[in-house]
Amino acid sequence: MTSKSVGDLISWLKYFDAEYIEEETFDRLKSLDVNSSVDQIEIIEIAVIPEFIQMNDTSKESMKKILRECMNLSDGQLSEIFSRVEMPFLTTVNDRPSFLRVIYSYLFETGKI
Repeated sequence: MTSKSVGDLISWLKYFDAEYIEEETFDRLKSLDVNSSVDQIEIIEIAVIPEFIQMNDTSKESMKKILRECMNLSDGQLSEIFSRVEMPFLTTVNDRPSFLRVIYSYLFETGKI
């Protein structure tokens, strides 16, 4: 993984960064279980969708590329990257590649957006 890819993923993870998100978003996310498949969808809808729908096509394609590249990395590789972001959830993400795949699928494969 290149340092650019690491930087891109860290930038993308801002959607879940307690230092970046608004207090209202933080309050809505903090009670959700980031490892629950049901809550993961709600997390995406709260934290990602509001900004995603405002992105231009180039930015969406960039996000798609970042997720596609990173969701196939090992959990160990992603662990170091995720550790740089303070997330509002009570627990840490147990399976980071799976979490990224869920996000990718919801944004680019379900047709809901």
